[in-house]
Amino acid sequence: SLEALIRLEMIKMLTFIDQFDLLPALFSADFSRVFLQDYSGDVTVYPRRGLSLLKDVFTILTPPDYKMMEKYITLGESYTWPKLRRVRNHLILEKTLKQCISQLSKE
Repeated sequence: SLEALIRLEMIKMLTFIDQFDLLPALFSADFSRVFLQDYSGDVTVYPRRGLSLLKDVFTILTPPDYKMMEKYITLGESYTWPKLRRVRNHLILEKTLKQCISQLSKE
């Protein structure tokens, strides 16, 4: 699909940028690994998709201003809120399993 092709091209480009240390530090931090890591799990919050994702590819290398950061934070929140119930359920399950393992280890 077009989305998969764009994603592969973006990863290829970011790998090149990372290898030659061309990604500028944002807020005194190196975020190159964030863009190159694999994202997987039971609860995944996806960024925008489609043509708006293509726009983000071009703006990712420009320093964000306050208004852009505010927009990205708001978008991130809007994608995260619908997933919170699922995150809560997974956390409850994880804590319960840890308690069970702890109890079994004591016996």
